[in-house]
Amino acid sequence: MNELIVTGAFIEGCVTATVKGALARSFAVTVVRDAVAGATDQSKETALTKLATQDLSIYISQQVFKSDNDKGEF
Repeated sequence: MNELIVTGAFIEGCVTATVKGALARSFAVTVVRDAVAGATDQSKETALTKLATQDLSIYISQQVFKSDNDKGEF
């Protein structure tokens, strides 16, 4: 395993710590933008902006969890 998809409830703390730890261990990291939360919308966006300066990907859930069927169901 060398890839990590990250979601979580507190991007300013737990999510960011998980991402930094994974990057330090050379994981390929993807943060799911619409599957993380922050104390406020503004603090969430600030944390995402800071994370975006790292060597990782930030996508919405539809980009991460693509479906192979015609109905778009998972």
